[in-house]
Amino acid sequence: MFYVVRTLSPYTEYEFYGYKVYYTTNPNQPEASWDSQMETNDMTTISELTPHAIYTIRVQAFTSMGAGPLSNPVQVKAQQGVPSQPSNFRATDVGETAVTLQWSRPTHSGENIVHYELYWNDTYANEQHHQYRTFSVAGGTLVVG
Repeated sequence: MFYVVRTLSPYTEYEFYGYKVYYTTNPNQPEASWDSQMETNDMTTISELTPHAIYTIRVQAFTSMGAGPLSNPVQVKAQQGVPSQPSNFRATDVGETAVTLQWSRPTHSGENIVHYELYWNDTYANEQHHQYRTFSVAGGTLVVG
């Protein structure tokens, strides 16, 4: 996940160096222990956030005279992204005209898997197939035949 932070450029007579963006899921910690990144632009992207976590973000400007005061904190909730791939994907029962496929829920899936999609190639008939079905969020089993 990511979140875009946009700030206003400070009005100053000193040489402007940039911004330091601080962010954390535990705002009770001192700012020195928060994650941070330096930027020279008035917009940045904070990457690799934990989905559904609430982050507190503060920004601080730097000039040739030193650091300015920290901004007021803002809180944002990282949204859910696309899930990772299902794990433990396997064929458990292979017959003459059908195969049973099983898999486990993706490690990073959030709460809202709508459906799983299955793609396969029939090398004998030289055809491509695509099918989607809704399964339980715990994983799925599909018989293709």
